[in-house]
Amino acid sequence: MQTNAFASPTNPGYVYYDVILLNIFDGINTFADDFILAHETGHQVQFDNPSQSYQPGTKLFELQADCLAGTYFGHLKFTNPAFMPGDAVGIALGVCGIGLAENLGWATTADHGTCEQRAGAFAIGYLAAFTAYSNQQPFNPLATCR
Repeated sequence: MQTNAFASPTNPGYVYYDVILLNIFDGINTFADDFILAHETGHQVQFDNPSQSYQPGTKLFELQADCLAGTYFGHLKFTNPAFMPGDAVGIALGVCGIGLAENLGWATTADHGTCEQRAGAFAIGYLAAFTAYSNQQPFNPLATCR
């Protein structure tokens, strides 16, 4: 059995995950397991807002979920002073290893993007959310990540 995490497009939506997968990536990077859950929660946001989301099953859909995960960590940085900039860098590096490091078939560069694309999408969401919260500006994660 291959470990995996995925979001269900049902209403209400659910995120399913294999705890073995989370444990594997927690061992690689402190926040990698959190990133996986944030990415899948991003898919739930996409399923709930189809007009602002890319087509499910495409690389753009996956990269948008990476960006939405970044918005979660941008919010975390704003609300938790213990969250350091180095943690965000570590997450971005961990993003590159998810699936690819373990050679899992569900996270290839063809369907989820290259390391640079995934880390870049994460960074867009992370920086946009942190900046918006810091400046007390309105923020629409789906618009930022589109």
